[in-house]
Amino acid sequence: MRLLLLVLVSLLFAACGQVGDQGDDAGRERDPRPETLEWTDGKGDMWAAKFAADSSFIPSEPRPASTNGDIRHVAVAHRRESLEIKVQYLDLDGVRVMTPIRAFVDTNMGIESEISVDWDGPARKTFVNIVIDSGHIQCSAASATVDFDGNHATVRVPRSCLGLPRWVRVSLESEVAQSKNYQAEPVHKDSAMDAGFPANIRQDGTLIERALSERVYADPPSSPSGRGSTTVLLPDPRGDVVRIGPEADDFAEGTAAPQQKDGDILSTKVEHTATQLRVRVEFAHIVRDPKVRTYRLAADVKTNAGKWVIEDEMRDGSGARSRPVLYVGEARVPCNVDRSIDYANRTSTWSIPRTCLGDDPAWVQLSLALVTWQASGAATIDDGHMKGYDDSTVFSRRVFKP
Repeated sequence: MRLLLLVLVSLLFAACGQVGDQGDDAGRERDPRPETLEWTDGKGDMWAAKFAADSSFIPSEPRPASTNGDIRHVAVAHRRESLEIKVQYLDLDGVRVMTPIRAFVDTNMGIESEISVDWDGPARKTFVNIVIDSGHIQCSAASATVDFDGNHATVRVPRSCLGLPRWVRVSLESEVAQSKNYQAEPVHKDSAMDAGFPANIRQDGTLIERALSERVYADPPSSPSGRGSTTVLLPDPRGDVVRIGPEADDFAEGTAAPQQKDGDILSTKVEHTATQLRVRVEFAHIVRDPKVRTYRLAADVKTNAGKWVIEDEMRDGSGARSRPVLYVGEARVPCNVDRSIDYANRTSTWSIPRTCLGDDPAWVQLSLALVTWQASGAATIDDGHMKGYDDSTVFSRRVFKP
């Protein structure tokens, strides 16, 4: 049954990463914890690159006379709300296409993000793209500026888009398209980590280990206990259920079903107590209806320590009672998550021991949706944090421990 849910809601819930290592800083209390880091890169160390069969670039030979995009200085600041990377270049001239910043960011959570700042010359626009193994990250608050007169570029990414890491390590490159001779020599590249770009890619295209900076810690360390609300009420629009036909296997084929009350989430109340996390979901309609074969409620829970998934088969058509199940990645967590359903008030409540969510979580965020299957084979879905449904994962604001 769990596979069926994962197939149906895979577009809604991104795959959860492993819990961040919670003890790696136990012996670092007296060690320096730099919140900023700067270094200088040599000049005249750019390389030409050519296309590979997989559409990537392979360094071909040095281009010591190339100056456009030659990195000279890097400054990384890990602030309370965002990660900021500023790069100074020997020259930075506007061209048709360029990537002045491509940062590979490693964190204590074991997830590497690729953050790229792309400049589209004809459109005169700057774009920030964030990619992890499971795909693109939606981060509308990320921003970048490219100053061609001052020969520098800056990117700012909210720490929440990176999983709120305690520390980061950065590897940084630049890439400039050679529009006048693109077929023969598509791009010139520079690595800010050493004296030449091929330090992490051999000339035959073989990948080797990428050099990373030392750790840069959050300012201040992310333990914001007591700095916000311990209870959050999240309203959801009425009549925003999406219906999927019996033959459909893709949510893109779904249609709005404003008259569908069954499976329509109206609100979610998240309460963070000293001993547990309580999540109460209110529905427009929830009855013991034989026409309804399955209710399945699923949520992503994110804390300052990692991510978990809760899957709750509220009814499976057999009448058998079951408990919600807690997962980290694909591994089931041995934890007694209690669920109570109040049919009169149309609510279902989870009670999750805080000890099941890592080592004393300072705060939690929640993303939640309900999938309902009818006996006819049709299905509906409602995201509890937005109108209707789309393929993004929308988390609540943080709910802090008391």
